[in-house]
Amino acid sequence: WLNYGGAETLASYSPRPGRMGKLDDVPDEHWQFLDGLVHTHETERVVFAHAGLDPAKPLDGQTEDALFWKPLEGPIAWPDGKVIVCGHTAQKSGQVLDLGTTVCIDTCVYGTGTLTCLDVTTWHGWRADLLGRVTEFDLPKR
Repeated sequence: WLNYGGAETLASYSPRPGRMGKLDDVPDEHWQFLDGLVHTHETERVVFAHAGLDPAKPLDGQTEDALFWKPLEGPIAWPDGKVIVCGHTAQKSGQVLDLGTTVCIDTCVYGTGTLTCLDVTTWHGWRADLLGRVTEFDLPKR
């Protein structure tokens, strides 16, 4: 975790600028927020996940490794045909990766400066860059 932004996150909590923070520096309400996060969300047509999913396991049986760390290695065919929308696998092109059954909206904001969001009811999306420029795009409807 420290190698994937954790060190910078802890430093942002340090009471002394420029020094590494400690876990004890993180306020209790921030831990409560993190503890309350939902790891997946499912609608009638879409399953949302931070990283990957194992299609051989139900949502409540997913491992933390799959949910938080597993990079997307190809399309995920969810057993009931729902589309998977995920992130975590940075697209250095700054473009959404649309694999049909799986859509990765991680457009590498830390590298490209491009942050993306997607309305899965219309499959219309927006990308914003560091200069405040917003572009729109449409994915094929599912």
